[in-house]
Amino acid sequence: MVIGINVENTDGKLNLHTNEHYQIQAHKEANGVVVANITAETIFGARHALETMSQLIVFDSDSDGLFIVDEFQIDDQPAFPHRGFLLDTVRNYFPLDSIKRTIDGMAMVKLNVFHWHISDSQSFPMVLISHPEMAQHGAYSSDKVYTIENIKEVRDYAYVRGVLLLPEFDTSAHVSAGWQKNVTTCVNMEPWHIYCAVPACGQLDPTKNHVYDILEDIYREMYDAFGKPDRFHMGGDEVFEKCWEVSEDIRNWIQDHGLQLDTNGFMELWGFFQQKALERMDRVTATNVSIILWTSTLTGKEYVEKHLDKERHIIQIWTKKNDTVITDLLERGYKLILSNYDNFYFDCGFGHWLRDGNNWCSPYKDWKKVYDNDFEYFGEKYKSQFLGGEAALWSEQVDHLTLDGRTWPRLSALAERLWTNPSTTWPKAVSRMLIHRERLAENGIAAERLAPEWCVQHQGKCVSY
Repeated sequence: MVIGINVENTDGKLNLHTNEHYQIQAHKEANGVVVANITAETIFGARHALETMSQLIVFDSDSDGLFIVDEFQIDDQPAFPHRGFLLDTVRNYFPLDSIKRTIDGMAMVKLNVFHWHISDSQSFPMVLISHPEMAQHGAYSSDKVYTIENIKEVRDYAYVRGVLLLPEFDTSAHVSAGWQKNVTTCVNMEPWHIYCAVPACGQLDPTKNHVYDILEDIYREMYDAFGKPDRFHMGGDEVFEKCWEVSEDIRNWIQDHGLQLDTNGFMELWGFFQQKALERMDRVTATNVSIILWTSTLTGKEYVEKHLDKERHIIQIWTKKNDTVITDLLERGYKLILSNYDNFYFDCGFGHWLRDGNNWCSPYKDWKKVYDNDFEYFGEKYKSQFLGGEAALWSEQVDHLTLDGRTWPRLSALAERLWTNPSTTWPKAVSRMLIHRERLAENGIAAERLAPEWCVQHQGKCVSY
């Protein structure tokens, strides 16, 4: 096979506005050689084209040869610009090679956003130049950390595979390990379920000016290490009012501002925090990057427009697909990323790690459920406000040893949904998924098996309606 590539724009920029469109024209010459010509506006579109062509070449062990489709035309581009996967590397630590292997798999299915959840309550694995003591006191051990150079290494590794790194620094809840006690409240308080969603408890105290100095330092280092991304995730879910209420300084702040110690008062404090944090982010970037936040009380219809500018903020949905908060946000003009837990949470369906029974988001979300979560049910009116979606793997019960099986090939099902947004449902995708699982395994990814090998060899025979 002879491949020619014509890239119209070679500036090499990768962001969520990058054109990923490509065309392939292939034919067989008289001498039997297959000639394929690729045309793309960017090198990333060309990379996707090569990935597609690799799927049209099959090795046959019986003949010890390759089978190649010898004539075809493809004109292809993604349905959604944001096609991602969130990996939580905080609850349990993931070595760099497991992160890179995940990015390899993402590149195979044209996913373009690796959402790195790199901070949370249980550990602080990021080694900051400005505040090295946070990792020294907050990491599980000195060898379970990510240096700024490590992050840059992963960033560059992802870049050549057409994958963006999306940094998430989760605040104002989900902070504990590594943080100075004079800028936090309710750290490690018991009984924990009163003060946080899961142990260990801790939230930032928005009334302390030093909080914002620390955040500015963190934002500066992360913004540079992650390659000056056009989006930054500030977390922002599961703020517990009881955690703030135990602080005398916070109670005084609310009362001094003429507010009550109720939800309305605490939402004013939260809105104040988000504004101050945004000001520090803008000092660092000077470009008004888009800010992503999880759905929360603050994104509810009573508070969202007052505290979150829809021109700056993107809301990531983790609640159910039929949650009315989605319609409320759409009607108010907010752009959304779907990670609804009833389809896209990959940690669901296992035993609860804190109590008897299954975990909170059970049952297990198999690849068919992932595949059938379409984006059309809100109608054409709001289509432009859906930027795309992400699957999420929260790591309370997973580490690098079980990462591949929990992720693949379910993530491949999401990738097809976000790339083509098919009108068909999972039965039409069975044959592709069975073959694709074999490709993942051949490339060193220990993907879960979906069916007996007999089904791979007898296409179309293993679907029951």
